Amino acid sequence: MKVALCITGMLQRFQPFNFAMSGWLRYSDTFIALDRAHLHFSTPSGSFADQKWVKSYDSSNSAEQDARGVFPSLKFFNTYSLESHKQKFKVPDQYASQSIRTQKSILNMYMLHEIIIAKVTSEYEYIVKTREDIYFFKPIPPDWRPEPSCDVTAKSCLSWGGINMRLQWYKFNVAKKVMSTRFEDSWNVTGGVHNPEQFETLQLQLHGYTSCTAHQDIFSIAAVRYLSSNKRCFNGMELGSGDDGCIPTGCVAGACQHNVFELNTTLCEWGTQKQDTHQATRSAVSATRNAKCYASRYPDLARAYCGEGRDLVHCDIPGLLHHFHEFGQQEGRHFRCKHSGKDVRN
Repeated sequence: MKVALCITGMLQRFQPFNFAMSGWLRYSDTFIALDRAHLHFSTPSGSFADQKWVKSYDSSNSAEQDARGVFPSLKFFNTYSLESHKQKFKVPDQYASQSIRTQKSILNMYMLHEIIIAKVTSEYEYIVKTREDIYFFKPIPPDWRPEPSCDVTAKSCLSWGGINMRLQWYKFNVAKKVMSTRFEDSWNVTGGVHNPEQFETLQLQLHGYTSCTAHQDIFSIAAVRYLSSNKRCFNGMELGSGDDGCIPTGCVAGACQHNVFELNTTLCEWGTQKQDTHQATRSAVSATRNAKCYASRYPDLARAYCGEGRDLVHCDIPGLLHHFHEFGQQEGRHFRCKHSGKDVRN
């Protein structure tokens, strides 16, 4: 199964280290396109979901470098000022519905879809499309496969009358068709659309495609914001909606029992607290330092993830994080530097 991982979204929300928890998926060929047009590092962005929030990750200079550190097979990375692309993409004056047209971030996201899908060639069986600020509670199981009859699979909860948009698993030809014709199809999908989730469902139906769902224990994901040095914040709707909730098994009140970063997570409402401007960078540094302590403590990990010479400068940090989550904690290994009573210098 050959998969292309496509990540789109806003540059100021990009959280590359969260994808270390995606397990085998991060080793897929990866394509990233981000919108830098409204990058205001000290003021709230204008998008609907970010009102009263300051940005969580100053990725102006380090985004591509961080992405290359997380995704071993990064095939494409670029950022765009999408205002200059609007004429090229001919954004409809009456795009599907008023509620979608007024959400500029949705229009920009669909422009990014058209940009990135053009970069993915036909060598792939599937295209996994996801957003830039996704959080993986645990990796997608390595033996999971979509049902053959499903043209696209998404998380079963938080669909708002349509299809969940956090992570979508497409057959290759289906992704190439629908992601390249969002604006064109918007002229034909006009009735009963109140949000982009509903629009994407009707677009699939327009082309005769089928959609399926995967339980949150398979797609264990949510959109996330940073708060402080030891907390991530989720919109209450991210984790609590649906007939049986949207929290994966083993996670309680928004906090996973075994978090590879060993950070607390909290439920919160958008806009009620401000994010720490440099928190994501500090969290990434802390994760890197602890991962190096983890490798230094166990010679087998140092050999496997830092080279035969145990050069701790060039360790595979996401690989070490994934090892601890998948194997180390079950084996009783210690991850953080404080367990050993000594630190590891970079």
